[in-house]
Amino acid sequence: MKCLKKDLNGYLNSSNSVIVMGRVSKKQKIFLALSPTGYNIAGSIIGGSLLKFYTDFIGLGPLVFGLAYFLYGIWNTINDPLIGYYSDKVKPKGKKGKRLPFIRRSFPVASIGMLLMIFVVPTWDDFFIFMILVIGLFIYDLAVTFHFINFNALTVTLTEDQTERASINMITSIIGLIPGAVAGLIPFFFLTGDYSIEFVVLLFLIVLIAGMSVTTIAVFSIKEPSGIYRDQTTTLPIKEAVKEVFKSKAFICLTITSFAMSGIGGAFSSTVLYLISDVYRLSEFPAVLPATIAGLAQIITMPIIIKINKKLGVRSTLFIVLVIMLVGFVGMFFVPPYPIMIFFYWCILTGFFGNGVLTTAANGDIIDEDELKTGERREGMFFGIGAILTIPASSIFVLFFTLFLSAFGYDGTLEEQLPETLFGIQLGFSLFPMIFLAIAAIMLYFYPLHGEYYKEMKLKVRELFEKKFNQLNEINEQ
Repeated sequence: MKCLKKDLNGYLNSSNSVIVMGRVSKKQKIFLALSPTGYNIAGSIIGGSLLKFYTDFIGLGPLVFGLAYFLYGIWNTINDPLIGYYSDKVKPKGKKGKRLPFIRRSFPVASIGMLLMIFVVPTWDDFFIFMILVIGLFIYDLAVTFHFINFNALTVTLTEDQTERASINMITSIIGLIPGAVAGLIPFFFLTGDYSIEFVVLLFLIVLIAGMSVTTIAVFSIKEPSGIYRDQTTTLPIKEAVKEVFKSKAFICLTITSFAMSGIGGAFSSTVLYLISDVYRLSEFPAVLPATIAGLAQIITMPIIIKINKKLGVRSTLFIVLVIMLVGFVGMFFVPPYPIMIFFYWCILTGFFGNGVLTTAANGDIIDEDELKTGERREGMFFGIGAILTIPASSIFVLFFTLFLSAFGYDGTLEEQLPETLFGIQLGFSLFPMIFLAIAAIMLYFYPLHGEYYKEMKLKVRELFEKKFNQLNEINEQ
């Protein structure tokens, strides 16, 4: 823990100012890290609890849920690039900033979507439940898109330094680990035990209110210097803006890699619950323990990954992360003894957290390269178009898994599933991640931002950021 504290102190610089050239203050890093808390909780519920909640408590067929999730993925495809383009076009609003107004208004809307999804009644008609689920997912996703496109855009705009960007993402991941883990442990404990639907819904409501409270405090404490957006509002028409994005080889490679990783990550928390409860036959505390131990191990693992990234770069570090994750999925497929299963669980979580920390930093590099080429700063457009593939990937994965559940005869009303059903759960849990990891590795091989070209590009970016920060300091002195 002393080593971890030292690492964190190194990343949380002691300056109390909002931004220094290449640095973000300690206070602002903490507020940035706390701002997604509500989404970490809501996302853990949607990703980890909702499928099991609807199949076992509401009585909805797994394939019907999979279809709703697939429509949710299509909705993602439609709204993400439009929201990204729109947010780039918006001019800074004085002290309110450019990105903060979107960030501050999004979570109340997301809460409406979440409430719709959890306050359903098993006796309602299946089609009506299906429609409520779809509408709730659509509302929730709209708010999530506005938040994270602008949140990610803000984090890569405040500093050009990749290590600093990665440190912000690491701190966000570590701080978000606790509330996200608490919400994520709910399905392992309460959805595997003998609890009533009323109790589970009340529990969902309590953690959502707690998450919304923390997010609200955090987002109204973030500062966004409007001077950093001087001459950065995009002037390209949307068709040309999209075309320019797809001219980036680095963007295409990283987006397909993110598609593969998001497909795995978005569905893991739902699919692992079936492995834990039906294959391992664990419930309550024994079901919670693997995720708890593996999650806590991430607090130690993340600073190590950041150090490896600083030495080897994003591309090589992501390769290491993929190998670790592959070991985890292969190991889990063979249903090892309980203590060894916890180790493989840790391998998988290491892959998720490592990928999340590194890809946002890599996206910052891609946006920097684009600015050097086009003269415009278009964070929202890159994050929005990237989300066309990355976020819907989890919906595709969930649909595949629910197809497996249906094909192998899963029945949520049974105390114990048939042997062929258990094999279907094992296969559905491990097969698709292995395929997706292979896709990610191939695309990383062709990722161009490394070596001498990358070093030269970052020197030019540094010069550009120095010019912007000098202009900002001149404005502050006036």
